[in-house]
Amino acid sequence: MDVRCADPYILFDKESNTFYCYGTSNISKNKKTFYIYKSKDLINWEFIDYALDLSINNWGKDWYWAPEVYYNEKTKRYFMFYSARMKDEYLKKYFADSNYEEGCKIGVATSLSPCGPFINVSNLPLDYYPFDESIVDIVPKLKNKMDGHIDKLSYKSCKKGYYLSMIDPNVFFDDDGRIYLYFSRCCYRNRTFDSKLNKFIEESNILMVELDDERFNDLNGKMMPKIKENYLKLENNVRKDRFNLIISYHKDPQDWENGHINDFTIYKGKKKDRRRSEGSTTFYKYTNYKKEYFITYSCNNFENELYGVGIAKSNSPFGLFKKDINNPIIHENINENLYSTGHGSILELNGKYYYLFHGRCSLNSERILYCGELEFVDDSFRLKKYTKCNLID
Repeated sequence: MDVRCADPYILFDKESNTFYCYGTSNISKNKKTFYIYKSKDLINWEFIDYALDLSINNWGKDWYWAPEVYYNEKTKRYFMFYSARMKDEYLKKYFADSNYEEGCKIGVATSLSPCGPFINVSNLPLDYYPFDESIVDIVPKLKNKMDGHIDKLSYKSCKKGYYLSMIDPNVFFDDDGRIYLYFSRCCYRNRTFDSKLNKFIEESNILMVELDDERFNDLNGKMMPKIKENYLKLENNVRKDRFNLIISYHKDPQDWENGHINDFTIYKGKKKDRRRSEGSTTFYKYTNYKKEYFITYSCNNFENELYGVGIAKSNSPFGLFKKDINNPIIHENINENLYSTGHGSILELNGKYYYLFHGRCSLNSERILYCGELEFVDDSFRLKKYTKCNLID
């Protein structure tokens, strides 16, 4: 049987010498979400339970996505980061708009076991209000929210700046002790004018902030991780926090990222024209004593034939990250019945690199787990081989 899983994250637990996989799932009858599987070999997996208990400190409404779990050896606790769409009563507070449609935030839960249950540290998400003051927010003035067309007079009356929606958290622990949170800015509200297409496209991109490491070392696991002070901005007693731009189409455009730029026309007004950069994982590699940072990310939607995984490289966790000219390094292969390849996580074992990702074996099936082995070629990574994972009793 296949291992049903989307947005997989793999944790190797030294305490039990076992691999654990956490993934996006449905919500169980007892109000829990996120699949947990375990394995000894990365190929054969056993279902354990659902990870996150939604009956305690739950601020989310729906869209529980992309869990990742990290172990703190000092406190013997497991930290889960995930994203969810907020309950309606929080929208005004976090987005300054009670009608904000895709208001997603990042939550943190902890457990004393990799098998859970994970309990939210707080009844509120991460204390972070990312605000993009460079974007003209045209959405409130649009006559057709799906189209994105706006006349010049209406454009002139638009305000500058808006609060971002956040999904797909990835925490990167550098070997110098610093901790970074990478995440995807939702497409929603980020209408960017594309001069070549002569229209606005709603775009997501990968952003980053640095975390304060003190909160991770709370022995009771009851302190929410904190964003570094230099990212927190107070303007007239209103939070408008900063971020670093890591992956963006316009900074380094590649054609394969354009799978949805004509969706409004193709789907006769039922979908928006969008570009997506999501599901990132950051890691580093030393080559001839030189340290380089890599980030994998997914573009497009899993239902699109151009959905795949790209990789980019930098000399710093802050970027700039240069995209690989061979992107996407993982993509659809109809000859092998491999579709919807994306959003995975990196695992380094004994000098070998593995990327576990979701995919589909047909256009009508659910996303399932695949294990890919990467090889380092021409100063970057390529997919060497992959295997469909198995579910065992």
